Amino acid sequence: MGLVAVSVFYFVYLPLNACPSASAEGYAFYVKVVSDAPTDSPVSGASVRASYLSSCVTGRGTTTKSVSIRLPTLTTPASGVVMVSPAYGGSYSVSVDYGGQTYGFQAYVRPVAMTNLTLSLPSGTWNETYTNE
Repeated sequence: MGLVAVSVFYFVYLPLNACPSASAEGYAFYVKVVSDAPTDSPVSGASVRASYLSSCVTGRGTTTKSVSIRLPTLTTPASGVVMVSPAYGGSYSVSVDYGGQTYGFQAYVRPVAMTNLTLSLPSGTWNETYTNE
């Protein structure tokens, strides 16, 4: 009995402008707004906006498309903490409006970890920490 060669080809059709949607379970992304040291008191009433940033290849693998998914605007309560949700793993552009100032920065949400971003006002300094890794 002789050898038989079999070739199998798989084709996946995506429309030319399609990008896969991002989703991931188990991510948590918290933004905390506090006053500058030494008090580090929570700031309520700050407006927090975040956009998920990504890129994907479109068409026949020749074009890279930047994707920005804007999430709902949140207002910090008395605790100064808001949960940015849904929190996909990856890069975020975050801006906080408070007292007539806008503070902007980039954050990275790690997989299987809680990302905690603390912003101090009015200095605009920020710190990103991760827990449960």
